Amino acid sequence: MSDKPQKDEEIFWTAVEDIIALANERAEQEGLGVVNGALQQAAAHFNAFYLAVSSESREDLIEDKDQVIQDFCASYKRTLATSLEDYIENYDAQIKSD
Repeated sequence: MSDKPQKDEEIFWTAVEDIIALANERAEQEGLGVVNGALQQAAAHFNAFYLAVSSESREDLIEDKDQVIQDFCASYKRTLATSLEDYIENYDAQIKSD
């Protein structure tokens, strides 16, 4: 049995944690709103780049564009909903400080 899927998942979550750590660091300097907007902008640009370099051709990218946008938005919506539920369930521990 291969350890590759587990290793890939570890790499994935380490990358997520690294990006969040950088965002938190920058938020202390720049403010949450600025960093939130910057993350959204960066994610959109990087996603577009990823899809462009993954396409066989410009024509394929054009053909797939609407479906890809729909798929990415649906994925983001699920991830955001899950994260919000976590904050709702753990609000006092994660947000409120006495």
